[in-house]
Amino acid sequence: MIFRSVSARLATWMLLGSALVLGVTGAALLEHTRRQVLAQTHREALALANGTAARIAARVSDAMAITRVLHTVLPGQAADAATMLPDVMRGHPDLSGIAVSFKPATHLPRSTLLVIRDPGGAIRSLELPQDKTDAWYAQGLSCADGCWQRSFMADTRGGSVVGFIQPMERNAGVVASELTLNWLQALLGSLPEPAGGYAFVMDENQLMLAHERPGFVGTRASAFLTSSIIRSKGAPMRLTAENGARVNEPSWAYVTPVAGTPWQFGLVIPESRIYADMRRTFLTDLALGLFGLLAISALILTISRRLLAPLSALTLQAERIAAGDRGHALPPSPSSDEVGRLTRSFEGMRVELAAQIEAVAEGSRASERLASELDIARLIQTSMLPPPRHADADFELHAHLQPAQAVGGDLYFYLVQPDRLWLMVGDVSDKGVAAALFMARTVTLARNLARDAAAPDQLLAELNAELEPDNDACMFVTLVCATVDRSSGKLFVASAGHDAPVLCRGDTCVPVALESGPALGLQKDADFPLVSTRLLPGDELLMYSDGITEADNGFHELFGESRLIAAMSGTHEAGSRIRIERLLAAVSAHAGHFHQSDDIALLALNWQGRGMRTRFSQRIAPQRDAVYALLDAAEAFTRDAGAAEETRADIRLAAEELLVNIVDHSSATNIDLSLEAVNDGFDLCIRDDGPPFDPFAHPEPTDHGQVGGLGIQLARQLADTAHCQREPGGNVVSLRFASPSTS
Repeated sequence: MIFRSVSARLATWMLLGSALVLGVTGAALLEHTRRQVLAQTHREALALANGTAARIAARVSDAMAITRVLHTVLPGQAADAATMLPDVMRGHPDLSGIAVSFKPATHLPRSTLLVIRDPGGAIRSLELPQDKTDAWYAQGLSCADGCWQRSFMADTRGGSVVGFIQPMERNAGVVASELTLNWLQALLGSLPEPAGGYAFVMDENQLMLAHERPGFVGTRASAFLTSSIIRSKGAPMRLTAENGARVNEPSWAYVTPVAGTPWQFGLVIPESRIYADMRRTFLTDLALGLFGLLAISALILTISRRLLAPLSALTLQAERIAAGDRGHALPPSPSSDEVGRLTRSFEGMRVELAAQIEAVAEGSRASERLASELDIARLIQTSMLPPPRHADADFELHAHLQPAQAVGGDLYFYLVQPDRLWLMVGDVSDKGVAAALFMARTVTLARNLARDAAAPDQLLAELNAELEPDNDACMFVTLVCATVDRSSGKLFVASAGHDAPVLCRGDTCVPVALESGPALGLQKDADFPLVSTRLLPGDELLMYSDGITEADNGFHELFGESRLIAAMSGTHEAGSRIRIERLLAAVSAHAGHFHQSDDIALLALNWQGRGMRTRFSQRIAPQRDAVYALLDAAEAFTRDAGAAEETRADIRLAAEELLVNIVDHSSATNIDLSLEAVNDGFDLCIRDDGPPFDPFAHPEPTDHGQVGGLGIQLARQLADTAHCQREPGGNVVSLRFASPSTS
């Protein structure tokens, strides 16, 4: 509850805003400081590395200088070398040994004089045989200007030794001055690098001559360090274990060459040690900043509460008014500041609010009475319509009514009779209560008149005759009316200014082609053209109001007939209810959030036609009188099945020629004829038990009296397909006649 007050929210937002500013500026300051600390570390570490490399160079330069002096002096004083070299050793305590090897003047074996300083400081001279100095001697001869030897272990001098070797003048031999590396290891240990850091000296073969971590002495540097030294060209290098460096954590390496040698001095400092002091300082500053923020927030909270105390009192009084205590006056406020003006405004609003609330309550009671009456009207209107679903042996009906307001003017109606089915969908002009009353009158008249009407055009004419007189309000209704003959599937449709129904056969849906008459209730003695077609089992008929096709998406784009056809097509296995649901879903998706602007009425018929007579069969004796009686019965069947007149004539003529041919020229004792109505026409099948004979296998005759003559050829030409085959027990002739439905 504390955060509901303005003062608490002000202090909270001040704290959050200041914390955000502190966090952003602190992060920027931390990054800036980090960069400065890293740059300063680079400068100091490079200075230390360069200084240490200079100290090493100064130490080893003495050995280089002595070697260069001896390579000049010794050729002229070779006989005194054994006496001279110990004196040189005594004058240069840094040397651990001097080796000289003279090239013999004859074919005598070459020997080498080695003067060393043992760990106790005593100077001794040794003669080394040629076989132990061949490699050393060959290396010296190849270094015209002198070079440093690879380090080696010398137990006589107490550790690793490295020497500077150079050939003597006049090709007199080779001389080398040697140093132990113990002093180099001690020098690395005395460096002031940060805790966790270490130093090393590496020769030209990437071997560690000295290392603060003794275990690494004599080992080879990592490939990553070697390649990084080449790439960096003296700049600081960042080493990580992921890249192959031998470090436990990210570190910076500073490597510089030792002058006069092929060696390199390196210094490695862990990154965490570089930033350690900076992090401690930053955390201390951050804690002080947060403490300051809390102190400022507490100060703001205290000051804001004192300044806003009058507003809190006003809020309490306003809450009492909101709770219903409209008779309690607000305390007067003599001040002229914002709070005083707000108090006086609230008092005026309280008085006016009380009057308005009373007026609104009265209006609400009236609205509730109207809503209740509209609910009752909607129930009455719905009760006047047949149920939204009806199933029978021949068909299944699904209806849907969706008013745009509480009550509407769209309607659907159906009437199931033993021999036929009435269907109707309509749309009354206008909306609301007036349209609902006119719709109720229309449905009542349709229910009464449909029982005795002969056809849809007659029913529409009678409805118009009832609605047109005394129609002072000029109301009208558009209707589409249809009947289905339950025995034949014959469909008759007439329209009074309404959209044509859609007929779906398989996956294909098309509007029924019909000419519309005028809307009902406006014109006296109007005519309503009647069209007919034939429904086949599985066909679906959809009748709808313009609330479907004129559904708007808010951009003046209507749903339209093409979208309706697309939504209905391709779903013949779904059934009428599913098709209606998909159509309504498509309309809803098209409209989106745009409100429904017109009523919607749908009536869908799924025609099964199980009571339809779809097959005719009869057996006769091979007599002409029986043939003509059979032809009359077959023609009656095709007429009832909805065949066109031309097709009926073709079927009769072809059957007559075939039957007469069997009677006159076959010894058959029985003849069977069957006719079956299929989706696209009729199948005719004639069977006889006579001897094998194929009338279609013979060429067209020139003599009319010849068996299988012109009559047989005529029958084959009248049919779309014709063939004959022999089956056990007789001959079978099959013909197919394609027939469009009558219209």
